[in-house]
Amino acid sequence: MDQEAPGGVFPLVIVGLGQMGSAMAKGIVGAYPRAKGLIFGHDQDPLRVAEAEAFGLEGTKKLEEVLSRARTILLALKPLQVLPWLRLYRETFGKDVMLISIAAGVPIKAFREVLEEKAHVARVMPNLAVALRTCPVGVSCEPGFPEEKKVSLIEALSLVGMPIELEEGQLDALTALSSSGIAFVWHALEGFAAAGVRLGLPPALSRKVAVETFLGAGMLAKEDEAASLASLKERVTTPKGTTMEGLFVLERLGLKGILIEAITSAYNRTQAMLSPQKGV
Repeated sequence: MDQEAPGGVFPLVIVGLGQMGSAMAKGIVGAYPRAKGLIFGHDQDPLRVAEAEAFGLEGTKKLEEVLSRARTILLALKPLQVLPWLRLYRETFGKDVMLISIAAGVPIKAFREVLEEKAHVARVMPNLAVALRTCPVGVSCEPGFPEEKKVSLIEALSLVGMPIELEEGQLDALTALSSSGIAFVWHALEGFAAAGVRLGLPPALSRKVAVETFLGAGMLAKEDEAASLASLKERVTTPKGTTMEGLFVLERLGLKGILIEAITSAYNRTQAMLSPQKGV
């Protein structure tokens, strides 16, 4: 869909074109084709830049130049790279720029200590499905973030996902549930597909059926938000039926508890990453 670009966001510079940076770039370019020439990407790896250019991003070798003109800088760097990058480039961008980070474990306080009075800082947490413009996107803006800029940011994110305004302390939970959680869903999908093969289905068909089953289940849950997940499960469960038999095994093996522990472990890891950043 060809959307009007929200005012106040462009020119936009995406720094770091790894998995998440590239996914954000695809989502943004897909949402705003009219902003071509106003969305720039930079990465140390020229192959990543070339791949991004293939779907419409403007690659740049003159990072300082585009940073000086940017209204928004999206940092898609690894957590340990963020603060050194800020120290290196903080003099190249304007005081009024929006600086958006998708790095887990780097708090706004750490940005502010490096930037002092420069820039308006927000943290954003999507997952890889942002490339398809369909994922939850946690958003946490620092105190004093200008309201008109927040409106532009939320408007922009609403076309590449589902923005959810959160307190910064809640971002780690969303990171575990969604950003890490997408991998747990794929892990479950892998098990579904393997079960189909075990029962005699061709691998490609089994994978397709598993994916469509997950998609359908998610769409039904989204469509009927008033229904509890347990009640949805009951709709396809009959006494002594096939579904009941399988659910009994999942309960006996503790699948729900395993998922809770996996997501909690991801959350705890984010908290551990946060500790070295405190007081930086």
